[in-house]
Amino acid sequence: MSDRGAGIALDPRIAKWLGPDFGLPIIHRSVLDRTGRICWEPALDKKVASWNSVYQELLSRVPDGLLETGTEVFSAGSDTDHAWLETKTGERLEFDLVIGADGIGSDIRKVIDHDFEAEYLGYVAYRGMLDIEKIPQEGQSILQELNRKKMVNVYLSGSHLVAYLIERRDGSRCINWMWYRNIPEDELDQALTDRSGRIRKWSLPEGEVAAQTRAQLGLEARNQMPESVSSIITATTLCSAQAIYAGNASTFHSTRLILIGDAARIGIPHIGAGTSMAIEDARTLTDAIDSEDSTAHLIARLAEWNEARRAQTIDTMLFGRELGQAIQFSGNEWHTWEPKDFDRWWDKLIGTRSVYFDKKNLDSK
Repeated sequence: MSDRGAGIALDPRIAKWLGPDFGLPIIHRSVLDRTGRICWEPALDKKVASWNSVYQELLSRVPDGLLETGTEVFSAGSDTDHAWLETKTGERLEFDLVIGADGIGSDIRKVIDHDFEAEYLGYVAYRGMLDIEKIPQEGQSILQELNRKKMVNVYLSGSHLVAYLIERRDGSRCINWMWYRNIPEDELDQALTDRSGRIRKWSLPEGEVAAQTRAQLGLEARNQMPESVSSIITATTLCSAQAIYAGNASTFHSTRLILIGDAARIGIPHIGAGTSMAIEDARTLTDAIDSEDSTAHLIARLAEWNEARRAQTIDTMLFGRELGQAIQFSGNEWHTWEPKDFDRWWDKLIGTRSVYFDKKNLDSK
């Protein structure tokens, strides 16, 4: 967990909880077509960072001796008096609460929501990072855009690419890119087969994307994208892959068992809300637990927290899903669009929703 590489986007309000200057600011999105023309450049308000920076910042706040790592959980359960875990070694451990923050494949979710089924949305994100010192000459124009606090997008037929700068904890910077590519479900096992031939469930770790797939990515990038972008993809030696799924647990709470983060709802990456929601889950859950009310009322407070958090997050998750479908499967001829066309498309898509990075929210600040 301490050395995950991927970049993430954060709600600036949440990023401030990690530090007043945590993350790099993004103030515009530059959408390019396949020729490299800037088609649209709306204002944004995001913070971006490496996943590892977020993890290490949170870890630094945990008192020494509190964490126990490396224990595999076999089963979990709960009644009115306590929650319990059974480890792979057969040990049974009892707690006041068990909080399942165990991600997209959550074992705790299986106990709370037996019928949960993650839904594959029809596309896979290939991800990579390239140190700015290794960016080829052809990619320098993209670096210049990113240095202007921009996020660069390339909209294509059946795929799109997102790129932005992130800063590691040592101060070094790199381009973090994600290329979302449509892959039918019957081809998903092939896409998630690692270098040793093992089929992975959700994703491929960095460096495990097969050489044949890497070669195909490079070929398609050169054929479909401006050279400024394709040169960055082909210069990236280590890639990872993430199949894009969606799903909300039917409840985040069962007696003394709780779900937060991707265990509660699978975060779709397009709106940069997954990590922000997980952090806010933890903070609001703390408020629900840390009450002057007696512990006799704890279960009722948890039930109230569950209803509130589901209501606060479900529409944002729906928007992330709709945005991904609108980009990946619309069939739009993006290269023929002018800014006014993008504005109409976006206004129709977002409707009356309030999204932290949207221009309506920025205008009201």
